Amino acid sequence: MAAEKAEVEVAATHIACSTMATIPRASEPLVLYTFDGDVSAPKIIVAAKYCAVKLKVEVLVRGKDDCTPEFLAKSPSGKLPLLQVRDGCLSQSNAILRHIGRAGRPADIYARTVIEDSQIDSWLDWSMQDLDRPRSTLLYHALGAIVLPP
Repeated sequence: MAAEKAEVEVAATHIACSTMATIPRASEPLVLYTFDGDVSAPKIIVAAKYCAVKLKVEVLVRGKDDCTPEFLAKSPSGKLPLLQVRDGCLSQSNAILRHIGRAGRPADIYARTVIEDSQIDSWLDWSMQDLDRPRSTLLYHALGAIVLPP
Protein backbone atom coordinates (compact mmCIF):
# COMPACT_ATOMS: atom_id res chain seq x y z
CA MET A 1 0.00 0.00 0.00
CA ALA A 2 2.80 2.42 0.87
CA ALA A 3 4.60 1.65 -2.40
CA GLU A 4 1.43 2.38 -4.40
CA LYS A 5 1.02 5.72 -2.58
CA ALA A 6 4.65 6.63 -3.34
CA GLU A 7 4.15 5.82 -7.05
CA VAL A 8 1.05 8.02 -7.18
CA GLU A 9 2.95 10.90 -5.50
CA VAL A 10 5.84 10.54 -7.97
CA ALA A 11 3.41 10.47 -10.91
CA ALA A 12 1.64 13.59 -9.61
CA THR A 13 4.99 15.35 -9.22
CA HIS A 14 5.93 14.45 -12.81
CA ILE A 15 2.63 15.81 -14.14
CA ALA A 16 3.14 19.05 -12.21
CA CYS A 17 6.71 19.43 -13.52
CA SER A 18 5.66 18.71 -17.10
CA THR A 19 2.79 21.19 -16.89
CA MET A 20 5.06 23.91 -15.50
CA ALA A 21 7.56 23.33 -18.32
CA THR A 22 4.99 24.00 -21.05
CA ILE A 23 5.84 27.16 -22.98
CA PRO A 24 3.26 28.67 -25.31
CA ARG A 25 4.38 28.64 -28.93
CA ALA A 26 5.16 32.04 -30.33
CA SER A 27 3.23 33.09 -33.41
CA GLU A 28 5.94 35.53 -34.42
CA PRO A 29 9.50 34.35 -34.99
CA LEU A 30 12.10 34.46 -32.27
CA VAL A 31 15.09 36.64 -33.17
CA LEU A 32 18.59 35.20 -32.99
CA TYR A 33 21.32 37.84 -32.93
CA THR A 34 24.67 36.44 -33.99
CA PHE A 35 27.83 37.49 -35.81
CA ASP A 36 29.59 36.27 -38.94
CA GLY A 37 31.66 33.24 -38.02
CA ASP A 38 29.79 32.45 -34.79
CA VAL A 39 30.36 28.72 -34.26
CA SER A 40 27.37 28.44 -31.89
CA ALA A 41 24.70 29.79 -34.23
CA PRO A 42 24.43 26.74 -36.53
CA LYS A 43 23.40 24.38 -33.71
CA ILE A 44 20.71 26.87 -32.66
CA ILE A 45 19.40 27.21 -36.22
CA VAL A 46 19.30 23.43 -36.69
CA ALA A 47 17.48 22.94 -33.37
CA ALA A 48 14.91 25.59 -34.31
CA LYS A 49 14.24 23.87 -37.65
CA TYR A 50 13.99 20.46 -35.99
CA CYS A 51 11.59 21.80 -33.34
CA ALA A 52 9.55 23.81 -35.87
CA VAL A 53 10.30 27.06 -34.03
CA LYS A 54 10.16 30.14 -36.24
CA LEU A 55 13.54 31.87 -36.09
CA LYS A 56 14.70 35.10 -37.66
CA VAL A 57 18.50 35.43 -37.77
CA GLU A 58 20.12 38.85 -37.60
CA VAL A 59 23.87 38.95 -38.25
CA LEU A 60 25.54 41.80 -36.37
CA VAL A 61 28.94 43.38 -36.93
CA ARG A 62 30.97 42.46 -33.85
CA GLY A 63 32.44 45.41 -32.01
CA LYS A 64 29.93 47.77 -33.63
CA ASP A 65 26.31 46.57 -33.59
CA ASP A 66 26.73 44.71 -30.30
CA CYS A 67 27.96 47.86 -28.55
CA THR A 68 24.96 50.08 -29.29
CA PRO A 69 22.70 51.23 -26.44
CA GLU A 70 19.77 49.40 -28.11
CA PHE A 71 21.63 46.08 -28.14
CA LEU A 72 23.09 46.53 -24.64
CA ALA A 73 19.55 47.13 -23.34
CA LYS A 74 18.77 43.59 -24.54
CA SER A 75 22.09 42.09 -23.44
CA PRO A 76 23.95 44.12 -20.80
CA SER A 77 26.92 41.74 -21.10
CA GLY A 78 27.03 42.27 -24.87
CA LYS A 79 27.25 38.50 -25.39
CA LEU A 80 26.36 36.81 -28.67
CA PRO A 81 24.52 34.72 -29.63
CA LEU A 82 21.43 36.28 -28.10
CA LEU A 83 17.85 35.06 -28.51
CA GLN A 84 15.06 37.60 -28.22
CA VAL A 85 11.74 36.08 -27.16
CA ARG A 86 8.44 37.71 -26.30
CA ASP A 87 9.26 37.99 -22.60
CA GLY A 88 12.95 38.96 -22.77
CA CYS A 89 16.31 37.81 -24.04
CA LEU A 90 18.55 34.79 -23.47
CA SER A 91 22.28 34.48 -23.98
CA GLN A 92 24.52 31.40 -23.94
CA SER A 93 23.97 28.91 -26.73
CA ASN A 94 22.97 25.96 -24.54
CA ALA A 95 20.40 28.04 -22.63
CA ILE A 96 19.02 29.09 -26.02
CA LEU A 97 18.92 25.41 -27.14
CA ARG A 98 17.04 24.46 -23.97
CA HIS A 99 14.49 27.21 -24.59
CA ILE A 100 13.97 26.12 -28.19
CA GLY A 101 13.63 22.48 -27.10
CA ARG A 102 10.94 23.47 -24.62
CA ALA A 103 9.16 25.81 -27.04
CA GLY A 104 9.14 23.31 -29.91
CA ARG A 105 6.25 21.11 -28.91
CA PRO A 106 5.85 19.10 -32.14
CA ALA A 107 9.35 17.70 -31.72
CA ASP A 108 8.53 16.73 -28.11
CA ILE A 109 12.10 17.15 -26.91
CA TYR A 110 11.48 18.44 -23.41
CA ALA A 111 8.80 17.74 -20.77
CA ARG A 112 8.51 14.01 -21.30
CA THR A 113 9.94 12.98 -17.94
CA VAL A 114 12.20 14.71 -15.47
CA ILE A 115 15.01 12.18 -16.06
CA GLU A 116 14.80 12.54 -19.86
CA ASP A 117 14.93 16.33 -19.53
CA SER A 118 17.97 15.99 -17.29
CA GLN A 119 19.64 13.59 -19.73
CA ILE A 120 19.16 16.14 -22.51
CA ASP A 121 20.74 18.79 -20.28
CA SER A 122 23.59 16.41 -19.55
CA TRP A 123 24.32 15.89 -23.25
CA LEU A 124 24.19 19.65 -23.88
CA ASP A 125 26.70 20.23 -21.08
CA TRP A 126 28.88 17.39 -22.38
CA SER A 127 28.88 18.90 -25.87
CA MET A 128 29.99 22.24 -24.50
CA GLN A 129 32.80 20.72 -22.43
CA ASP A 130 34.01 17.98 -24.75
CA LEU A 131 33.19 19.34 -28.21
CA ASP A 132 32.83 23.12 -28.20
CA ARG A 133 35.94 23.97 -26.18
CA PRO A 134 38.39 21.77 -28.13
CA ARG A 135 36.82 22.89 -31.42
CA SER A 136 37.20 26.53 -30.41
CA THR A 137 40.81 26.03 -29.36
CA LEU A 138 41.67 24.46 -32.72
CA LEU A 139 39.71 27.10 -34.63
CA TYR A 140 41.37 30.00 -32.80
CA HIS A 141 44.77 28.38 -33.37
CA ALA A 142 44.03 27.95 -37.09
CA LEU A 143 43.01 31.61 -37.30
CA GLY A 144 46.21 32.66 -35.52
CA ALA A 145 44.33 34.10 -32.56
CA ILE A 146 46.18 31.84 -30.08
CA VAL A 147 49.43 29.90 -30.18
CA LEU A 148 49.33 26.37 -28.83
CA PRO A 149 52.33 25.06 -26.93
CA PRO A 150 54.46 22.54 -28.85
